[in-house]
Amino acid sequence: VEYCQLSNIAKLHEITKKQAHKIKNEMDIERKIDAGEHLSDISKEYLFKLANHLNGYINLKDNYTAGHCKRVTAYSEALAIALGYDDKQIEDVTLAATLHDIGKIALPDAVITKQSGLNDFEFDLMKKHVELGTSILPSNAFNNVKKAIRGHHEKLDGTGYPDGLKGDEVPIYAQIIAIADSFDAMTSQRSYNKVKSAEEAFDDLRKHTKSKENGGLGYFYNPNLVDTFIKTIRSSKTIMDNLEKEKRIADLKYEENQKKLAAKKEMDEDIIKGGFKHV
Repeated sequence: VEYCQLSNIAKLHEITKKQAHKIKNEMDIERKIDAGEHLSDISKEYLFKLANHLNGYINLKDNYTAGHCKRVTAYSEALAIALGYDDKQIEDVTLAATLHDIGKIALPDAVITKQSGLNDFEFDLMKKHVELGTSILPSNAFNNVKKAIRGHHEKLDGTGYPDGLKGDEVPIYAQIIAIADSFDAMTSQRSYNKVKSAEEAFDDLRKHTKSKENGGLGYFYNPNLVDTFIKTIRSSKTIMDNLEKEKRIADLKYEENQKKLAAKKEMDEDIIKGGFKHV
């Protein structure tokens, strides 16, 4: 397994290197510099293009993850705008959200696409994606973006990963992405899990803005950010209508999957009973 993981990490860097070379040629960076464009703007454009290329590769491994990244990016951008962030801050949040799961490219396909809950060993592997994701960015640039990617699974009570950060130690961009990430996971799960409605997901987010001692389920998210997020999503009829539609479709898929599982279980039981009869 360790060999497989190292092989996947090497594959991630090789893919990144090839895509970076391709994008550099497409962008004609030297010409843009000669034309007087700022290097920071060129670098930002480069990273957005790289993010889209890599997310396309994720789509080949797991269609759900690719769609998830797009939705989390949209939610994160909407929250950043609602918070009154300037253009640069919004770009940083959007870029970090676009890349937040990019490290999953280096994980074994069997873990990414597993049709049930992960065991402890598999979950430990999955947690590596935040560190792998930051490794593809330039070491001395876009520190806010890298911190957001690394920290989007941190929780304000210190129970998150990979660094167990607490409170204000968790970068604000990471806090924004964490809320968007959790909301999308609850409202767009796959057929083997029951999805939550938007209101059910809002309620879950609120319950995780207080510690268990104070009547909550754990102090994971900043309550002010959660309140702003909920108001922002609720204010969009298009988003709310789409979420309701997606839930109806997901419920049908879930019910169909449950029927298949029940039929398989019944068949397995019949085979076992038949086997005992012959014995």
